[in-house]
Amino acid sequence: MKELVVFLQAMAGTGEIVKIAYGGGSRPGEVRQLIIASCSDSDFRAYEEGSSQTKQYKIHKVIWVEDSHGRKITYKDNVQFFESALPRFETLEEYVDLLKSEFESAGWYVYKSNDLFGVGICFKNGKPKKTPSIAIRYIDRSKDLVWNLEKNDFIEIKKEPTGRERPWRVDSWQLKEGKSFSMLHSAMELFVNEVRASDLQQAKGMFAGH
Repeated sequence: MKELVVFLQAMAGTGEIVKIAYGGGSRPGEVRQLIIASCSDSDFRAYEEGSSQTKQYKIHKVIWVEDSHGRKITYKDNVQFFESALPRFETLEEYVDLLKSEFESAGWYVYKSNDLFGVGICFKNGKPKKTPSIAIRYIDRSKDLVWNLEKNDFIEIKKEPTGRERPWRVDSWQLKEGKSFSMLHSAMELFVNEVRASDLQQAKGMFAGH
């Protein structure tokens, strides 16, 4: 990282626009055009093109930097980390498209529907078991079932959102209890980690540990 620090410090105060791929903030990995105002051994302040205010950046989160002459310094450790990181998608279907082939190549049977993505094992005859070993699913928290005295039956009612809903749930044969999340990406990180850490030969139904 020393070479990267020296490079950034040399750019500080010159007014030169440099391209930086930054692995932090709200746009991780996106290339930014910055003018570096100052730089220490651990962070730097810079103007983003079109802005009059500086922002602070951490050097250890820089993936690569390139000056106006095309000289480029790459922080290889960050490249490897960022490439292995799970991208942030808006829908479950996008994650299915990204991961389905990887999981099938590893030997898993893939379960998928509009609100569920899971992996599991098959019987000796090749037919998949009814219950996945690991799954992520969306549970609609905007509705609830309550007992209606007049109808003598359960009826569905709409719940007012509180902002604290956790509609994404991950269950795994390795977890004693399922875990719920408010954000799809957070739930997907756990789901993917569970799949990659599981031994296909020992996997059971996802509620086996409950």
